[in-house]
Amino acid sequence: MPTINRPNLLLIVCRGLNAQDLTEFGAVTPALSALAATGRSFDCDLPDPRSGPVRATLMTGRWPQSHGLWADGAVLPLREELVSQVLANAGYDCGLVGSSHLAPVAGWRTEARRDADGFRVWNWAHGPAHRARQNAYIASLKSRDPDTHDRLFPTQGNPDEQQPDPSLVAALAALPEGSGFNNWVSDSSIDFIDTQRPAGQPWLLVAGFQIVGNRNADALAKLDTGVGHLVSALEDRQLSGDTLIVLTADTASAGGRTSSDLQVPLILNWPGRLPDGPATNASPVDIAPSFCAAAGLPPRPRHQGRSLLDDHVASGHESITTFREGTRARLTRGTTAITLGKYRLVLGHGDAAGETALYDLEQDPDERDNIAADPAHCDLIEAMTDRLLAALCAREDRSQPRLGGF
Repeated sequence: MPTINRPNLLLIVCRGLNAQDLTEFGAVTPALSALAATGRSFDCDLPDPRSGPVRATLMTGRWPQSHGLWADGAVLPLREELVSQVLANAGYDCGLVGSSHLAPVAGWRTEARRDADGFRVWNWAHGPAHRARQNAYIASLKSRDPDTHDRLFPTQGNPDEQQPDPSLVAALAALPEGSGFNNWVSDSSIDFIDTQRPAGQPWLLVAGFQIVGNRNADALAKLDTGVGHLVSALEDRQLSGDTLIVLTADTASAGGRTSSDLQVPLILNWPGRLPDGPATNASPVDIAPSFCAAAGLPPRPRHQGRSLLDDHVASGHESITTFREGTRARLTRGTTAITLGKYRLVLGHGDAAGETALYDLEQDPDERDNIAADPAHCDLIEAMTDRLLAALCAREDRSQPRLGGF
């Protein structure tokens, strides 16, 4: 039963978790399965295959076309308002554990933190193998298990490296649960939850778990154990009725851009407080508006998503994914894709301008057979292009009031 006027808000972001993992690895993910079984699950396609643009959408409630973090390595403009800022201004105690990815982290740099992000606790670690000196997980490992730390990290990271050493990632994935990244995320999250606060003060926590290493049963089991440990802590402290949990992912695979590579879980769990009825289509853009609605705050003018706490919870977004590579001056390659029913249309931009691909996802789920050249599909391609343009137009930022005719 709820015991506070405004709920605590827990956003669990599982990097690399695909929607299909909950079925394929259900035997080793009891905590994730329980959240889904006792909550509401939505069909959710990522608006971009990379974590930076998706994280910005999660935190701003705005599409990548509007918030400006258009690719990994870009910075979310300071004009953009984070949901953590909104909630902190409304009296919430806000904390982050794990990744943020609203600014570049290449070359093992520490992510530049925004001055007014709303977070009182910033326990940052982009990932277990990210060699920034401010990586809180690596610092914790050094304190708790110095022998393991010195074996895995005998030297400082080389800033010229673009990716972690695969042997290091494999070694981190093989660590026992007590020393692993996801265990650290859950322990640090529980420390935040146990903070002494004024009576009745609610909190927001963003907890960033990850699939470490290859996607397999062991990696999924370790992620599930970390999530389960955190959820059990809420139950042990009798906070479940006071806490809205949202679980999703900011990437679903390592670099994949097919339709199945972009499908992630989106689960809401809040015992006795969620509306009845079927839950269907939703997007990461809906999470910030949902948190504001749960906190009793009015809709933010610049939010582009919808609260999933409404009776009609199907947000009705078109399934559109954009991918951009290059610079502000020159787009080297880009694609924009829309999925309607069993078909997926992919249009190329930049150096790929003029490229068109159409896939029948029922017959070709891996998207290997491009049927766009078949004259029988000309009308379909035209209709899907029209829907795509209309949907992109709807994602424009028209939050500024129009005060006159000219």
